[in-house]
Amino acid sequence: VNAAALPLSHADSAVRRSAVSALSAVGHCSPGDAARAAAGLLEHEDPGVRADAVSALAGLAEAIGTDDPELSELVKIRLDSAAAPVRQAALEAVSRVAEPGSSAARGLIAHHLSDPAPEVRGAAVDGIRHVCSASDHVTA
Repeated sequence: VNAAALPLSHADSAVRRSAVSALSAVGHCSPGDAARAAAGLLEHEDPGVRADAVSALAGLAEAIGTDDPELSELVKIRLDSAAAPVRQAALEAVSRVAEPGSSAARGLIAHHLSDPAPEVRGAAVDGIRHVCSASDHVTA
């Protein structure tokens, strides 16, 4: 797990993204270690590294099929990041791990529909689409 996490802080974004995939893949072996490795980069000086760390946490939660409250909280805190890429990654993470129809997730995501950054608003729209259940849709 530690070897997979090392490239998360690499300067090259392609290397970081590969590390995100690797960390999610090896997370089955040691989910706690994988989560701690990603969480350790949530305060990195580079917003891209922080965004990738959020993605790693979401991928890990999705891969191991858990709704770990600590993991969820680590991601939710990033919804209020000053960096738009981090907010975007956090929204994508929340929508990936949320149960369809979750009113809590819908509320977290809907708050960002008026975000000043267009990429964050787009992630919010996509997130709302994901968490809304069929019964939430209005039919004509």
